[in-house]
Amino acid sequence: MTRAFVLLLALTTIATADEPLATNAIFGPARPYSLESIRTRYTHYSQDGLGYQSQAGGPPGSEELTVEQPQIEIIAHQGEHITHRLWIPLDVITAASPDAIDGDYHVDAISTASRTNEAGSIELASTWQATRATAATLHGGFHLEEPYRSWDLGLAIAHSFADDNAVIAASVNQFVDWLDTFDIHGTRLARAGRSTTNLNLGITQLLSSTTIGHLDYGVTLQNGVLGNTWNVVPLATGTLGDERLPSFRQRHAFVGRLVQWLPWRGALHLYYRFYVDDWGVLAHSAEAQLYQRVGPWLWLRATYRVHQQSGVSFFTTAASPTAPLRSADSDLAPFVAQTFGGAVGVDLGMIPKLRAVSADFAYDRYVRTNNLHVDIFTVGLGFRFM
Repeated sequence: MTRAFVLLLALTTIATADEPLATNAIFGPARPYSLESIRTRYTHYSQDGLGYQSQAGGPPGSEELTVEQPQIEIIAHQGEHITHRLWIPLDVITAASPDAIDGDYHVDAISTASRTNEAGSIELASTWQATRATAATLHGGFHLEEPYRSWDLGLAIAHSFADDNAVIAASVNQFVDWLDTFDIHGTRLARAGRSTTNLNLGITQLLSSTTIGHLDYGVTLQNGVLGNTWNVVPLATGTLGDERLPSFRQRHAFVGRLVQWLPWRGALHLYYRFYVDDWGVLAHSAEAQLYQRVGPWLWLRATYRVHQQSGVSFFTTAASPTAPLRSADSDLAPFVAQTFGGAVGVDLGMIPKLRAVSADFAYDRYVRTNNLHVDIFTVGLGFRFM
């Protein structure tokens, strides 16, 4: 009796003509948990510039800031239908910015530009593949830093149709923030809250065998204390006053994306975003990313992004002392920002028991017309398992 006939006989005893062969009979029972990938990344931000909201040597005051950010992402499977993503970023910040200490010390924006502040987040997202075409994701997270706490919870649903050539997705996210308030001398006053509700609806469509398009709309509603509570505003009298913001903000964003495969083993990613809110900000953002595969294990990326916005209706650097609304925050001012960057990465698939090992290094230069620039260095390392 040949080995082929013995194998055929064994399979016949497992599955009859009207009962398909069970997957477990071939591959064995599904493992309850399996690790898919681990990715780590380290990013260094170095910011310099001047802003009227800062008192560090001003006005306009120094916006000097450095951030060291390590982070880790772990993706694991629970059975056949559930995938978990755990993401933990940590920030160590040295800046002309808040280090809220009571007593004889004040926030960094008032006193020194050399203190450090630590911050961290933990985010867990779990995706349930309900059917071949429908998936639901539930995520929650917590953020902690010295004068600030934040909690978030969200739900997203995605459904594919037209032979998986199109995907429609919707999500809702809720953020609750708790923060300390200060006067312009750095004295801690009280605790305040902020609520943010975000809803999104998008569709992704396969336009051709080499082109994918995506459209998305999002609306965000915010209520509560919407500033960081320590910004200052120069007054027309030559003194400084506190920042005064509305307690409600309604924000709208329309996004379009296009990904085009290029015949020389490259890909072009195009992005456009239109933004408007009820504070008077109107903004346009456009980005292009060009990826090029150089060899079986090496790839390159070039990036250019431009952002233009109008300022909020109450932005000023010489406010009236009686003005009900006023801000000198450079992030709320009219400006044009540009980002130039590039990255190089390698993908290695030659290590035993690993599907792939990837590493990349990227640099981006961010410049803004209202006297702010940032250098961003990042290096990543990832492991994908069998």
